[in-house]
Amino acid sequence: MQTFEESGMPASADQKNKIIHAVLRNDLLTFMASDSMPEQPVKTGNNISMSINGSDEKTLTEFFKGLSKGGKVNMPMEKQFWGDKFGALTDKFGISWMVNISTYALVISRIFDAPRKSVWKAWTDPEMVMGWWGPKDFTSPSCRIDLKVGGKYIFCMHGPKGSEFDRDLYSSGVYKEIVPQERLVVTDYFSDENGNKIDPATVGMNPEMPGEMEVVVMFENAGENKTKLTINYLHPETDTAYEAMSVSGMEAGWNESLDKLAKFLLLANN
Repeated sequence: MQTFEESGMPASADQKNKIIHAVLRNDLLTFMASDSMPEQPVKTGNNISMSINGSDEKTLTEFFKGLSKGGKVNMPMEKQFWGDKFGALTDKFGISWMVNISTYALVISRIFDAPRKSVWKAWTDPEMVMGWWGPKDFTSPSCRIDLKVGGKYIFCMHGPKGSEFDRDLYSSGVYKEIVPQERLVVTDYFSDENGNKIDPATVGMNPEMPGEMEVVVMFENAGENKTKLTINYLHPETDTAYEAMSVSGMEAGWNESLDKLAKFLLLANN
């Protein structure tokens, strides 16, 4: 929750410690509520506004339809210029709602105790990638990067000895956008050692997994010698593919890889 004083909004002494914004999150959705300004007369419909954000299109579309019953749709649920689907309504009780459906199916963020140029290099230098790529107890025997728009990367990881992943596993993709130390947009797919796309089922994944995904990797300053890294996977074309992604273990695998990256950066910068 955030008070009027914390928000920087002007408020009298008796108002400054009152709540203006509140956020409630679970694994799928983010609910936000905002109060009206102190000088506004309290009136049904203008005293509070609500918003819901998430990537589960089916659930959020049902929310939008349900909330608008008996109320008024102020902006139909449609794709907007920023890429998400967005709609606005007033429910039957006069409360204003905004519903945003994110284009991202999976978002993973981490703040590292390292400057942005170091984190960028750890993502774009093959020798450095080999120092952290792959989940816990995995190694990275090889890495090839052609860092240019249209260039290809081929990352290899090898699982623990005696495990079902005790073999070379490759993931590849093409660089679609490169903004040094700020942003990478790439495709991502399972591949052979030469970067040729292969069916996810051939490496033991759910056959409904997308054959190719698009990923946006963001690098942001997060304070002195700190960097916020955000990995955004765009929503696949079908709900079936999204469900396969959701239960694939991708998020856990990425978090284990980022744990290794954090240790790698700590050693590299000391």
